[in-house]
Amino acid sequence: MIERRWMERAVELARRSLEEGTYPVGAVLTDAEGRLVAEGRNRVLPTGDPTAHAEVEALRGAAAWFRAQGGDRRRRRGEALTLYTTLEPCLMCGGAILFAQVGAVAWGSDDPYGGSHRILQAQSHYDGHRGRWSRSRTFAEPFPDLAREVRALMRQWEERRGRLEEFAWPEPEEAR
Repeated sequence: MIERRWMERAVELARRSLEEGTYPVGAVLTDAEGRLVAEGRNRVLPTGDPTAHAEVEALRGAAAWFRAQGGDRRRRRGEALTLYTTLEPCLMCGGAILFAQVGAVAWGSDDPYGGSHRILQAQSHYDGHRGRWSRSRTFAEPFPDLAREVRALMRQWEERRGRLEEFAWPEPEEAR
């Protein structure tokens, strides 16, 4: 079940990124019981690290969580995790999500300029421990009001960069 409170937390993290002068993207990972495992926000510009996307930061936090739970990641399957992210994951993050075997991914707003939805939908990963192929379940824009808020944050970001005409970030209804 996709919980609104976690998407709202991801939006809070996105706002914080925007305040820090970088892409407004936030991400939260929860366990099978709906408890917070890790969170991240985009930190590409402040750190100079091109991989410091919100989703990757959350996955790194989850790796630390797995180690704290007993060290052996194989006993703590990623498929029990749900990732909430404000923006449809990019190609890099989509690949990381697949490799981490995250069970479900929900994003606040589609990314009309480069999201990896089709990759997450089409690709599966082999679970060698269970001897089967599995896919991440995806939930695009489960909360329309939050989708509008995320797009407003993206428009603010593009306006600050002087690129609003190039990247207009239409309202969710217009993008479909």
